[in-house]
Amino acid sequence: MRKLLVIIVVLLQLKSAAQATLAGSYGLDPTVQEFLEAIHSYQGPPLQDLPLDVGRLAMENMQKDSTLTYDNVIFTKVTFKEGDRKVNSVIIKPKKAEKLLPILVYFHGGGWVFNSFETHKRLMRDIVLKANVGVVFVEYSRAPEVKYPVANEEGYAAALFMSKYGENYGLDPSRIIVGGDSVGGNMATTVAMKAKEKGTPKILGQVLLYPVTDANLNTKSYEQFSKGHYLTRATMKWFWEVYAPDKSMQSLATVAPLKASLEELQNLPKTLLITAEYDVLRDEGEAYAKKLRTAKVPVVSTRYGGTIHDFIVLNALRKTEASKGAVAQVCAFLKNNFYKNN
Repeated sequence: MRKLLVIIVVLLQLKSAAQATLAGSYGLDPTVQEFLEAIHSYQGPPLQDLPLDVGRLAMENMQKDSTLTYDNVIFTKVTFKEGDRKVNSVIIKPKKAEKLLPILVYFHGGGWVFNSFETHKRLMRDIVLKANVGVVFVEYSRAPEVKYPVANEEGYAAALFMSKYGENYGLDPSRIIVGGDSVGGNMATTVAMKAKEKGTPKILGQVLLYPVTDANLNTKSYEQFSKGHYLTRATMKWFWEVYAPDKSMQSLATVAPLKASLEELQNLPKTLLITAEYDVLRDEGEAYAKKLRTAKVPVVSTRYGGTIHDFIVLNALRKTEASKGAVAQVCAFLKNNFYKNN
């Protein structure tokens, strides 16, 4: 118990420390710099070495913020079965929604191991209210309790279910977009691939936030930011080991979408792909955007400077210019592309 309390207290301190203003260094946003300095002051074991329940609870507690309010949105927990998959989800909608809303089927990051609706609640609120969409937040089964392909199959089942029954929840089954952050971006684009292969459901767009696209941990961004920039190479290595332990899995397009052929990528939907300058995943995300373009997929890709992995999700960084700009870009992409009067 004492170990758990220490971890939680330290991680909660990261949030408050990130509110201070420091002179930036290495080109980082001052708030991001302060956040990283707070992390560096922690002398305990890395996340992957903590007991699983301790690590998960610590991540959720880091995201807690009593100043956040949710009066203008409605959260509905929905469990459904599609095929042989039982899927847990949370549907988030504006409280005053009057018409069927476009559907953003969203997959959270956290290395396939950590995070949940509670860690992403504020971001989902912001997207729902600013883009006027309904979010279906998929609470997929996590590693290491399950391995690939369980989570992916649950993700596809969620999109397929909403294409059939979305109207029952005030959502428009003809306007489905997939999205996610980090490994959630990986899941979103692989769900889009599977939907294309099977011919259903029709996915109109994908929102990929600093996505994991490859198991190669030797890119330039991995070399530059392997330590000291929040997400580390060691942590990503562990994530891959617990999610897809068989190395042969890691060459599959549905595990590492950067491995997909151009034929597999052709006719994927319009894509928004966002990366962060100081992120180990930067290069593989940008390489995936280039490969999508080569496959003639319409792509908007943006690198946000001076910031780190998870900058859009972390509540401690939500007031940085990069985070505000990225959320605004996501919402503009949704509003400009997926409303019938556009």
